[in-house]
Amino acid sequence: MNTYLHDVLNTYKLKIKWLNKTTLGLIDFDKRTIYINLELFIVDTFLHESLHHVYYNDSESKIIKKTNDKISRMSIRDIHLLSNTVLKKSKKKLLTSHKK
Repeated sequence: MNTYLHDVLNTYKLKIKWLNKTTLGLIDFDKRTIYINLELFIVDTFLHESLHHVYYNDSESKIIKKTNDKISRMSIRDIHLLSNTVLKKSKKKLLTSHKK
């Protein structure tokens, strides 16, 4: 791991926190805290990869635009629900994959 990453990990607290529908992360220099919007990150990644499945011939830039468009039309509640669904399914898969 790069030295600067060690410095950041030793200097800042990390907090998982809902921020808003457009911000994946935020650094607060005064509080020495980095906030990570894990729910939005999960939904963004899941939607993005799902759109690759549906629109497999589209370019990466088109998929990014479609992902952003879909998220902008989602309610915060829908983002929370989808995030929880993806997390539950991935945890179940993760736990079973370690048993092999």
